Amino acid sequence: MESPAGIQAECGLIRGSVDGLATELAKQRKYLLEALDDAAALGYTANENGSIGYPAGGESELTGEEVPGGTAYGQNGRFDSSNPSPSSGKEGLYQPGTGEGGAQLKSPNPHYAKAKDIADRVTYAVLRAQEIDVRYFGALEKLKAAPGLDVDTKTWADVASDIDTVGASAMPYLKDQIPRKDTLHVGPR
Repeated sequence: MESPAGIQAECGLIRGSVDGLATELAKQRKYLLEALDDAAALGYTANENGSIGYPAGGESELTGEEVPGGTAYGQNGRFDSSNPSPSSGKEGLYQPGTGEGGAQLKSPNPHYAKAKDIADRVTYAVLRAQEIDVRYFGALEKLKAAPGLDVDTKTWADVASDIDTVGASAMPYLKDQIPRKDTLHVGPR
């Protein structure tokens, strides 16, 4: 049977991990909700796949008619099939020239740029949340103890290893939560 000290150490690691996970995910949730609020305020449609539908607007220089609305897809910055292709509405490969500073066709619809910005923000928040989830899942997965575990020197070495693993996973969270020396104020102002 595991000792009370061993149980407390493991529970503390689990609690710290879950707290870090919740804090980091809350930040991405905030970014996502801000993007979705912006979409709603502009009357745009947020789709399940993270794309943003926008209405007709502007005037075509060729025909003089209103430019139709469409769907903007978030750029995830990856060069693989997880990158959405605006032309197909499906998952496609990265399109060279559509990134920052690249040559691209500019939509005459004034809603497109706003919808694209929102879709990029949605994609970013979701991808970051997935990365955070994977990182903490890996750390928590290593905290499993075998039934009937005897606490000995090897067990305490394993606890120390678990502390290192959780610490590495939580480092981005800890950097934001622990005050730096240059931000501390000591004494009267």
